[in-house]
Amino acid sequence: MRQNGPSGTRPEIRNTGTLRGLRTDPGVAMLARQTGEDANGNEIGDACEQTLELSAQALGCRALSLTPGLSATAAGTPEIAVKLTSPDFPCLLKYVDNEGQLLDSPSFTSLDLWSTVNVADALIVPDATYELTVESSSGLASNMVPVQTWVWGDANNNGIANVADMQLIVQAFQMNFTNVSIWTADIAPCDPNGIVNFEDVQQACRPCTTSNMHDDSQKIASPPKGGDY
Repeated sequence: MRQNGPSGTRPEIRNTGTLRGLRTDPGVAMLARQTGEDANGNEIGDACEQTLELSAQALGCRALSLTPGLSATAAGTPEIAVKLTSPDFPCLLKYVDNEGQLLDSPSFTSLDLWSTVNVADALIVPDATYELTVESSSGLASNMVPVQTWVWGDANNNGIANVADMQLIVQAFQMNFTNVSIWTADIAPCDPNGIVNFEDVQQACRPCTTSNMHDDSQKIASPPKGGDY
């Protein structure tokens, strides 16, 4: 039985979410109440429940990074997938697998096979909120973790796109990743290709050459909010 917890908070860069809740024997729950070994008061003994955890952050305007984890005293390693939704795109429902691919349905994989996963996809768009939840094949779930992608063309996460960001993307084009990552600098095409080339530099120059930096006609195409996926 899934236990739903409160929504996670949203710090500026990194968010985490945890939730306990694995079905157990009623006798164990009664013992937990009698001995006080029920830290979260859900009538499930602390020695018999697992806690799925999730840490997530934006890597720029087109990519997310997430790390699922498990804090547990109970035996066993769950098979998990990470659900991706967005309040900005009500029709969006995808699942992240342990290779960072977005799928239409969950592909549950042992947590042992997971590490930090980076997700870059046409559906990850600038200046949008995404909600991530770890789910297990047995029905356990973490708290939902919200993540905000950066403003389009912003390579230093200061909330604006200007010449400084263009310079960072040019550095990445020159294979200098001292101050910028490939995930942050890869802003083109619509489906990120993991390469920083002249197309990325060209797109980075647009906010610096147009009179209206918020004019969508001057930017790389993004799925419209509420659109079909």
